[in-house]
Amino acid sequence: MIDAPPSHRDIALLRAVAAGRVTMAPGSEPDLFVDGIACCDQVAATRLARIGLVEPAGPAALGHRVPAG
Repeated sequence: MIDAPPSHRDIALLRAVAAGRVTMAPGSEPDLFVDGIACCDQVAATRLARIGLVEPAGPAALGHRVPAG
């Protein structure tokens, strides 16, 4: 559940996911990479993953990246 309106950064991350530009290393605190560069906003990345708006497109071995969906 979203408790606040999405920020501009949230929207930018979601647009990058939709464009296929984001990969992620899944885990309890997922790491997002946009165009191969680590996302600087871990709070937004974790929040979007926890509410289910960003998730791995498939299974991944620990420490490996997969496309985000």
